[in-house]
Amino acid sequence: MGLAVARTQGTEKRIGLAIAKGVGNAPDRARMRRLAREAFRAVRHTLPTGTDVVVFVRRPWPDADLASVLNELTSTLRQLRLGGS
Repeated sequence: MGLAVARTQGTEKRIGLAIAKGVGNAPDRARMRRLAREAFRAVRHTLPTGTDVVVFVRRPWPDADLASVLNELTSTLRQLRLGGS
């Protein structure tokens, strides 16, 4: 999972998703979108105002669950010094 982060002039904290077809069939990609959205909701309060986060998933992640996606998201945000407590 990769992340791209941009600061905006707005007051919203938004997420964008880019799930590659190589991740799997449509239900697999939809599952990854749901997991990424839910993980973002869990860490949204730690982000600065006006932050856009784009999540890239390029490879299959068959054992993905909310805990593993949330852990990946928070560790990446910590590396970027954007929150993710």
